[in-house]
Amino acid sequence: MLGCYDPSRTRVVQTSQQNRQMVLVTAMATDTATDRTGAVEVVSFFTVSQVGDILAGQRKDAVLGRSVILDRDGHVIFGDMGDDAARDYFEDRLGRFTPGSLTRRAALAEDGGERDYFFRTRTIPDTDWSVVTFVEESGLGQQFYQVGGILALIVIGLMTLFYFYSRYFLNAIIAPVQEVCRGMERLDRNDLEVQLEPKGQRELQDLMTSFNQMVLSIKHMLRLTEETLPILVTVFAAFKTRADMVNTSPLALPPEPTLENFKEVLTNKRLITGVKNTLLILAVSLFFNILLGTITAYIIERFNFRFKKVVVALFFVGMLVPTFVTEIARFKIINGLGLYGSPGAPILIYVASDLMQLYIYRQFLSNLSTSLDESALLDGCNYFQLFTKIIFPLLAPATATVAIIMLPTVVLYVFFQKYILAGVAAGAVKE
Repeated sequence: MLGCYDPSRTRVVQTSQQNRQMVLVTAMATDTATDRTGAVEVVSFFTVSQVGDILAGQRKDAVLGRSVILDRDGHVIFGDMGDDAARDYFEDRLGRFTPGSLTRRAALAEDGGERDYFFRTRTIPDTDWSVVTFVEESGLGQQFYQVGGILALIVIGLMTLFYFYSRYFLNAIIAPVQEVCRGMERLDRNDLEVQLEPKGQRELQDLMTSFNQMVLSIKHMLRLTEETLPILVTVFAAFKTRADMVNTSPLALPPEPTLENFKEVLTNKRLITGVKNTLLILAVSLFFNILLGTITAYIIERFNFRFKKVVVALFFVGMLVPTFVTEIARFKIINGLGLYGSPGAPILIYVASDLMQLYIYRQFLSNLSTSLDESALLDGCNYFQLFTKIIFPLLAPATATVAIIMLPTVVLYVFFQKYILAGVAAGAVKE
């Protein structure tokens, strides 16, 4: 490499881009195999470089700075591109720009003002040249703040996205999974009242719905087992011998079914006596409960008398007192009346202590219009006739309810269903 020159300072190259071209001059010895005469000693090659386009492109962006190429002595050989201030600045400071970085105040701006510049000097490999790049420090700071601001916005955006995603992840996945785990723990503690509210992802909602259905199925299965298990045990025991009852499980089928138990029950006279006593107690207790209940409820509901509220309160208090609290006093009363060991004892207890029918009849009587009473009295009925011929027949649905409470439900429902399903007094009076 012999050297170079800037065509902007000469008129050797006449092109429209001569101010941006750098001409590199190279010389080499001729090949003797080609030139045997030896007349040609040196051949020069001129290479046009477009490095000026690169430097000009950088010059358009102040942030990228400007660059010049210096020779070994520090003279500007390319890059000033007609900028006399830059060329004069470097010419005045020959040999001061060594490889490295430094900060100086210089008048290199287009307006001629002095500013702080950052200079970066690098050597070009295999040459004696160096490239000096200089840029205003204010531009670097501004770019730094711009880049820092953009990075800060990016970080804030990422943190915001992370926040919302974490909230979504917690609410849609973690919280429902924890809810399912708590439900499983409650189920493990035999808490069959647990029900989960489906939420979160669709798959987790389906899981929670399946969990609720599983709990309901377990409850139904256990309820069915509680209802059918005593019946199964009784049925299996009816066909087992005493030895089979002791040696086999209550839920095991009879090894050798037998009818001896049925034969013993049917031939036992005490069973017939027990059935008779039961029917007698039920019939008499039901009769007096219906009779006394309807009369008492009619008097309380239709008549006003002194201490009425006190009487109603006493009936209510009688229902609040637990039966086991009065067991001893009740036994002494029954024993003092000489009814111990006779059907009269349970009859008296049922009639005296069962107050539920009173509130059933009062509730039904409150729906019967008093115009029925007034019409019957105007027609010449006395209170006995009014009660027996008008009020008591209209209390048939309430009477059926009382009978169902005291007697086997299925049998009485067959006979009294029409009174339960509809009130016969509906529409009796138009007001």
